[in-house]
Amino acid sequence: MLAVGESGVKAAGLVDRVLDTPRVADIEALAFTEVHSDAAVHSVTQGIALARDKSCDLIVGVGGGAHSTQPRRLARCLATRAQFATMSA
Repeated sequence: MLAVGESGVKAAGLVDRVLDTPRVADIEALAFTEVHSDAAVHSVTQGIALARDKSCDLIVGVGGGAHSTQPRRLARCLATRAQFATMSA
């Protein structure tokens, strides 16, 4: 599982709270907090690489607003095996 959220929700402890539940069940859970409100190509590409490298089969968005775009784009790229740069918003 990959929890995706921006640094503010990480600092508030919300990302860690999301990660606690799967970890109690011995499910590997990671955080990706290099999230930007514009879902920049570089940031999304980093998240895709991490998720693929760690074989994540679940993306959980933590937080909302403009930052909620990035988890959706990550999940879409992983599901379709597409490269982010080739996808439209």
